[in-house]
Amino acid sequence: MATLQLPQQVPSPAQDSETLRKAFQGCITDEKAVIKVLGHRNAAQRKNIGDTYQELYNQSLIDSLNSKLSGDFGRAVMLWTCEPLERDARILHKVLNSKQIGMNELAIIIEICVTSSPSHWWAIRDCYNSLFESNFHQDMSSDIVPRSFVLNLLRFIMPFRKSLPTVDLDSVNDDATELRRAIESKDIYELEFGSIFSSRSFLELKAIFESYHQKYGNPISEDIKDIGDEMLESLLKIMIRCIVSPEKYLAEVIRAALSCPAGIDHDSLIRVIVRRAEIDLMKVREAYLEMNETSLDNAVKCNTSGNYQDFLMALLGHVGLTMKLTTILQKTRKHIQRAGLFLVYLYKRMLGDKPDVCAGLNYGVKQHYIVKNLQEPSGNGCYLLHVEGFSDGLVRGFDGC
Repeated sequence: MATLQLPQQVPSPAQDSETLRKAFQGCITDEKAVIKVLGHRNAAQRKNIGDTYQELYNQSLIDSLNSKLSGDFGRAVMLWTCEPLERDARILHKVLNSKQIGMNELAIIIEICVTSSPSHWWAIRDCYNSLFESNFHQDMSSDIVPRSFVLNLLRFIMPFRKSLPTVDLDSVNDDATELRRAIESKDIYELEFGSIFSSRSFLELKAIFESYHQKYGNPISEDIKDIGDEMLESLLKIMIRCIVSPEKYLAEVIRAALSCPAGIDHDSLIRVIVRRAEIDLMKVREAYLEMNETSLDNAVKCNTSGNYQDFLMALLGHVGLTMKLTTILQKTRKHIQRAGLFLVYLYKRMLGDKPDVCAGLNYGVKQHYIVKNLQEPSGNGCYLLHVEGFSDGLVRGFDGC
């Protein structure tokens, strides 16, 4: 499930473009406005904004962002604003243009490949070839890419992979037996081993791995060892983890990024959140909570700050308090139209030590209730609202995220 939250009423691309243009004017960029627009628009909406911005101002939106934003915040926003195919192609191009390619870089290639559908993976490579006037396969065969990776692992992830809705249990069990035979003979380079990894659907591979575990007592990732190529062994294990539970693997990538001894790996943090916010970041968040003592949201808050933090939190599904209240009131108006029933809970501040009390139910009320002003919290978890139709009151339960 995606975590991206969209406003109930999305402004037109022209309106969003105008908002962004105003945010870029002057010496200081209005980064809050950038987050409010781009942090709450899906891929199709962002593309329309980019196209409209180009038409209105004869300038690329990405170029404007690049000239006005910087640091981790700027990189996160620009990566998010790119179309998904272009984004993944640019990530791969950056990896393949590294001065030295090691385990981390190769793991990124596997991550993008295995967490993408076969059709999306092929489209990424086509986009790569078009964007950079290059060939992904040739770049993968450059001198800085380990030869063993190119010759062995690529045949597991590059060929045409089936995409089937069901599996054949007999074939699954036969494949599990073939994998066991190859592992016992320490010959995972043989044709059958590579053919199973490269041609079976991810659904079939999951079933094969489960069958292997049931038949032989160990997960296949534990039995792939001592094959004479430590790098290939490690990368195959990464691939298996991505296939078995992509959300768990991505949660592990984030955890490693936040606990990196050399400092936070912001590139990995940004990559996972930006790539998965419209796909399965909710599942990644759940997996992160299961394996850690804190939530992903809290981990991001503790390790980031400023507008960079606000932007990542927006992609994680947090919306500003004003947007929350607006959404509630808009939903309330719908109830008015449907049933003539209006229900609002407001805690009214009482004098002295008297407890807060809840405003009663109001039936048959047809007027609109609009937030006129919202004061900053005083630290007690409450926000003072001025609502048309009500006296001033307190609303509890909002965390301001």
